[in-house]
Amino acid sequence: MISANAGLPGFYDYGEVARSVLIAIAASYAALDLAGRVTAAMGRVRLVWLSGGAVAMGLGIWEMHFKGMIAFRLPVPVQYHWPTALAALMVAIFASAVALYVASRQKMSAAEALAGSVIMGGGIAGIHYLLMAAMRMPAVTRFSPLLVTCSILLAILFSLIGLLMAFGLREETRWSIGSRLGSATVMGIAISTMHYTGMAAASFIPAPPPDLSHAVSVSPIGNSGVVMVTLIVLVAAVITSSVDRRASAEIQRLNQELERRVAERTSQLEAANQALRKEIAERERAEETVRRSEEHLRLVIDTTPAMIHSARPDGYLDFFNKRWLEYLGVSLDDLLGWRWTSVIHPDDLAQLVDKWQTSLATGKPLRLKHDFGVLTENIA
Repeated sequence: MISANAGLPGFYDYGEVARSVLIAIAASYAALDLAGRVTAAMGRVRLVWLSGGAVAMGLGIWEMHFKGMIAFRLPVPVQYHWPTALAALMVAIFASAVALYVASRQKMSAAEALAGSVIMGGGIAGIHYLLMAAMRMPAVTRFSPLLVTCSILLAILFSLIGLLMAFGLREETRWSIGSRLGSATVMGIAISTMHYTGMAAASFIPAPPPDLSHAVSVSPIGNSGVVMVTLIVLVAAVITSSVDRRASAEIQRLNQELERRVAERTSQLEAANQALRKEIAERERAEETVRRSEEHLRLVIDTTPAMIHSARPDGYLDFFNKRWLEYLGVSLDDLLGWRWTSVIHPDDLAQLVDKWQTSLATGKPLRLKHDFGVLTENIA
């Protein structure tokens, strides 16, 4: 028989204790992993990762505490008030959201780290003591103020350590699986230490049977089911994070490759443009040189005292100098459609045409002497 003034004797199922610690480590690993995805995401995607990460991390922390509660065995039946247990889960999700938000910021000041650790530590302590408040059994719970204070301070301290670890490992270039697993182990043990310190603060005194409305008992099957659901959620969160990380890395690689190709193509186009501009400049210089040469040649031809003209094989004039034009006393308009035969005296035309055609046929130069001077024609 148990005395009404004596505390109920309790003991731990160390298998359940070990499983609760493993869940805490798994939740911590997921938290560290998700902090990196929250940091890398932007806009609505960041909000999705923050929300999903808070649910997964919160569920893991809540299940660790709940598992730790079940690991403590009392000689009386224990049930749990499910609305209070659900409230503890909501607190766990909220505290996890705050932790992920603070750890995923670009900068984290000492004040922000301290404020975040107080909120997260208070949330973890709140989870523990809400779950203890959810216990329904023929006993009342008394707490040691000193140990309760120690458990809360430990929760805040360990939350600060966890935030600093998560902030330091959130950038994916700074971590390996080993370093993250080691950090998760430290965080998981820290969370478990806080929980079991809080359990040590409680003693249970026999009392009349409680009100069992909205209370449920946890069977071994139900206990295993909750653990499986929690682990599935945590594993799914880590796998999703890993897939998203690889997809992001591949997208980044493709973007870098595209940027490299664009840079190469831009460089090639710029080189081609420079070559084209150089070619255009050289052509313009060449054209300017030719134009000046033509102008100079024209000036020389126009100022020479000789009379110079040329004609196509059909006899039509295609060139003449100023001296030739002045000698004939005609204008440019008068020469439109002229043949060179138009300036030859009719008495000399027949003989000259024969010699012209012979010169065209043989390619030999034709030299003629006329009454107005000597005119030399070279016909190719």
